[in-house]
Amino acid sequence: MQTLLDLCTLRTALDTVEGEGWSTAVEATDKRDCAKGREVGCTALPAILRYMRKYRREYGPLEGDTPFTSIYGAGGWNRYPVMPNGEVLFSAFHSDAEGIRRARAAGFRIFE
Repeated sequence: MQTLLDLCTLRTALDTVEGEGWSTAVEATDKRDCAKGREVGCTALPAILRYMRKYRREYGPLEGDTPFTSIYGAGGWNRYPVMPNGEVLFSAFHSDAEGIRRARAAGFRIFE
């Protein structure tokens, strides 16, 4: 299981699926965008975690089986639903058999 509560392991798992250094590149781009006030749409892991914490403070606990947001993989092809409990899944609907295989090997639970 991959979760926002263990960012280091999650970054490694995302890089395993998307390519080495992918998470670092995304976070650098998002850092620039967020600094310009464009936090909506930021997919860097710290930004998502901050957004979830802000949402909880303003609206209460997150619950249910509906993803809170998604992380878009390289080129937007692979998608990683982020669940209210912080678990990050891999969407089988937005990938191919090889992507699903890599995601499973990296420890993601598959969202089908």
